Amino acid sequence: MSEQHTPGQWRFGDYAWHTDKATGVGYCFQTIVTDRGDCIAWVADDEGDEGRVNGQLLKAAPDLLAACKAAYRLLEKVPLMADQFNKRELAVPDMLRAAIAKARGEA
Repeated sequence: MSEQHTPGQWRFGDYAWHTDKATGVGYCFQTIVTDRGDCIAWVADDEGDEGRVNGQLLKAAPDLLAACKAAYRLLEKVPLMADQFNKRELAVPDMLRAAIAKARGEA
């Protein structure tokens, strides 16, 4: 699997409508697009805030991945003393490594 995701800033795009041919039920989606206008994903536009919040998380994904990678590289250079941190704090490098692996499709 390639490590390179679609480049550029991701943002909310247009709304789209899809009708399921089998059921005739229609669904409204909001697109997540790159700065070039390429569609990355569709997020269900439900009546609550969940679809909007999911979309916000998706459009932040490239920045979140870059931040995880940078934080992991920084923590690799800093010795973590077990007696100075609690278990949760000591788990941060493993949490970052797991998040990066998940983003790469390795987990």
